Amino acid sequence: MKALTMTTGVRWTLRLEGLLVLVAALYLYAHQSAPQAFGWGVFALFFLLPDVSFFSYLAGRQVGAVIYNIAHSYIGPVLCFLAGWLLGIPVFIAAGLIWSAHIGFDRFLGYGLKYPSGFQDTHLGKIGRQTEQLPDKPETNSV
Repeated sequence: MKALTMTTGVRWTLRLEGLLVLVAALYLYAHQSAPQAFGWGVFALFFLLPDVSFFSYLAGRQVGAVIYNIAHSYIGPVLCFLAGWLLGIPVFIAAGLIWSAHIGFDRFLGYGLKYPSGFQDTHLGKIGRQTEQLPDKPETNSV
């Protein structure tokens, strides 16, 4: 399956969007009761937690992509944040903000949601080192 490519403008717009989500989540975390209740150490400790979903790739590319995308979609953190806000549960608010910050950071770095074709195939384009296809070397007849 050939991965879809994105224009540079669209890619940078989505990366900028990720940066704005990261900044907004950091701002809200700093101005909610979360830092006083949990501290920035908790933020740092749990910031990379969604990346544990990498291990799901041990079960195969399809399973890995699904689990990774669940952990790196904004749906979970927004629902977590809203539940915390509506029910008055500060730990859910903090978790939603930390989770959102992680996803925003990933998007800013160019890590997008994954296609089942491979970890390097994302909705933001290919990631990682790209190997360039070299043309076949013509055979030479040596005498």
